[in-house]
Amino acid sequence: MKKQLYSRKIGIAALVGASILIFVLLHFCRMSIGKIPELEFSGYVNQSDIVNNCNLDHVKFPPETACAVYKLKKVDSAQDQKNIRKALGLDENAKFGTVSDPMPASSTAVLGYDTESGRWIYQTDLAYDTGENVPEKQKAIQIANDFISNLYPVETLGNPTAIADMSGEERNKPSSVVRWNVFYYPTVENRPVYGVFRICIAVGAEGKIVGVEKLAGEYEKIAQVQLSDLRTIKNRFLAQDFLCTRDESPQNRKMEQAELGFYADVGGEYIQPVYVVSSNDGMTEILIDAQNRGESNENAVSRSR
Repeated sequence: MKKQLYSRKIGIAALVGASILIFVLLHFCRMSIGKIPELEFSGYVNQSDIVNNCNLDHVKFPPETACAVYKLKKVDSAQDQKNIRKALGLDENAKFGTVSDPMPASSTAVLGYDTESGRWIYQTDLAYDTGENVPEKQKAIQIANDFISNLYPVETLGNPTAIADMSGEERNKPSSVVRWNVFYYPTVENRPVYGVFRICIAVGAEGKIVGVEKLAGEYEKIAQVQLSDLRTIKNRFLAQDFLCTRDESPQNRKMEQAELGFYADVGGEYIQPVYVVSSNDGMTEILIDAQNRGESNENAVSRSR
């Protein structure tokens, strides 16, 4: 009898323990998912004009009902900064400020770093941009590839785009290239990421690296969330809760196309799904938060393990 009572007590204790464990796991799961911030798109001067001149009545939205949310991976900031100094040829004691308030790293350069996301910037004095012996476009791209490959998995960055900074015309001399800005725009799930999620390597005279904006990072899936229904999306549009990325004075343009994309803000760590809605002529494009927010993001349908 005592043995049965003891076994029953052990069973009850185990059940209570399991219940507590499940409660704790669910609690932290909700906490983690609940931390996903709402997207706060900055206001646009013509948002009311877009609402008045466009509508979403004929838009065909993608069939997906759920999508992943990603977060930038934590970085070993000490090792990362050591690698950056080495790649840039800086003294090991060169100090990093923040991305918004970089510190002098030498007499001609400043460095800024974000310890949470691993984003960083490097800017040099414009005296480096003399325009002398600037490499050709393809060579500049190769120099940028070689540089960033020491700091980031370059195979995930896709094909870069190189844009030239030109000198002004003086004394009837033609303008010339003073540096190449080589841009990389990583995708997520092969979808574009809007906002600020890019890497730019500036290659100047003699092929030197004269600037870096490393504003993208490696990421991981943290949740799978439900997407909003059409009524919610229309309400967000009417409430001007969207971001306009392209607007050429819309005049009753027909919004027809909608695709899933992602959005990342330079000040945040999350990469979240958005609908990218564009007009039939491609002249107007807006982003609308695609996530079904519910209350405290408890609409999340599963948690990444």
